[in-house]
Amino acid sequence: MILASLPFILYVRKLSNGKIAIFKDQQVRLFLFFILFAIFIIAFWLHINKDIPLTHAFRISSFNTISIITGTGYSTEDFTLWGSFAISFLFILMFIGGCTGSTTGGLKIYRILIVGKIIYQQLKKIIRPHQVIKITYAKASIDERTILSILALTFLFIISTFLAAALLCMTGLSPATSLSAAATAIAVVGPGLTTEIGPSGNFSLLTDTAKWILAISMIIGRIEFFTLIVLLVPSFWRR
Repeated sequence: MILASLPFILYVRKLSNGKIAIFKDQQVRLFLFFILFAIFIIAFWLHINKDIPLTHAFRISSFNTISIITGTGYSTEDFTLWGSFAISFLFILMFIGGCTGSTTGGLKIYRILIVGKIIYQQLKKIIRPHQVIKITYAKASIDERTILSILALTFLFIISTFLAAALLCMTGLSPATSLSAAATAIAVVGPGLTTEIGPSGNFSLLTDTAKWILAISMIIGRIEFFTLIVLLVPSFWRR
């Protein structure tokens, strides 16, 4: 699951020149660190609050946490029973995804990294308004067009999730189930985080309307918004 979440360009480079520098890639380092951090947090939560032996807690935390972050869809435990903190934390992990250029859904670590750098840049500008701070990645400056594209896609991702959740609420689902279903569909994760749609349940009991909403959400999440939006713009078809 982790290997499929890394940039495929790394494997191409390995085949072309025999070298693979996984840890030299900034987003890969952040991705691996975030996975380890999430595993430790969930494992210790299960150990302390659910009295699960630490080794067993690490094993089930590792598999299920990695599965959710990478959008693989597998589960070995019903994590809807892990408690409110664990469920809330897993909900955040749904949005992460893997690295850019991988098979995963979600926002991708690269975009999250760049958004973090943008926030840091704005904080520095508040402290020193005249200071020029460039946003860089892999020692190269990121142009404004790329930054705006990342911000726009992040905004669309969040707005689409809440819009899909609102539509699902109109079909009779609870707010928690609606938000969980919308997030797992748009991020293309798999199981949700409530009993109805979690690892011990499925989506079969949802209404046809809810299933259509989720089906469209999965398509939107997989093609990453802009392709679909462009197709809906009338001027595109008049060219």
